[in-house]
Amino acid sequence: MKYKILKKDPMFQNDKDIFQLGKRDGNTKRNFLFLSKWIGKHLECNPSDFTKIVTELSKKINTDFLRNTMCIGFAETATGIGMAIADQLMLPYISTTREIYPEEHITFTEDHSHAKDHFIYDVDKLGEKDCFILIDDEITTGNSLKNMIKILNQETLVTDYKVLSILNWMSKEKKDSFIKQMNEMGIQISFYALAEGEILEEDPYIYCNDREDLHVSYPDPCVYYEKEKFFLSPITGRHYINHHIYYDFIHMHAYCIACEIDKLVGSKREIS
Repeated sequence: MKYKILKKDPMFQNDKDIFQLGKRDGNTKRNFLFLSKWIGKHLECNPSDFTKIVTELSKKINTDFLRNTMCIGFAETATGIGMAIADQLMLPYISTTREIYPEEHITFTEDHSHAKDHFIYDVDKLGEKDCFILIDDEITTGNSLKNMIKILNQETLVTDYKVLSILNWMSKEKKDSFIKQMNEMGIQISFYALAEGEILEEDPYIYCNDREDLHVSYPDPCVYYEKEKFFLSPITGRHYINHHIYYDFIHMHAYCIACEIDKLVGSKREIS
């Protein structure tokens, strides 16, 4: 993989501070993956670093001019950072999901993904908004973004979109072309990122840390919720969140889980 970082926020001391390359197993559509070092999804990070990246991204949005706006995070990687940014901006939040429920929803595709269908629920509340802030850890080609915006515009008639990401690989020419296409559809769109780059050459052999014995894996989650009890629950980030009582509840719930994990880790330390 050959790439070039063209612009980066001063918070990144060097290019390697931003991400690490990983490999997608069995995915012929896109075999590589950019692993963010700031969101704790695939690589560990300090909570203070997560808070820092959320703060810096939130500063990109001028809330003085926001009216009736909702934040939308992309599953699965950006659900956490999307919710944290929405919390900081004091805006309602919803995430896309790949889970299917028997409720009204809209669907768009992420063409390169192993699980390409994304679903968004609470469609009636989406239609009440005037602006969407779309949040992802990185934008590669913009194709998934285009699919999503077309569906959202068709279903909700919202014409104002802001795209917020840690990293954006779209070249200036591609971004200008994207904006032009959207404008022709009557859609206003703005891009905000902490780092911008260009992919020069894709490599079919990409491994995490450049070691062939390491690759990205997706373990099953250690905590499950019964769908009957937590149907489209705000705990999982799959539901419309519009009040800070939900955020407080999520923080409390996450703290309790962290305490339980600490007990488990502590007991293993004592045994070893």
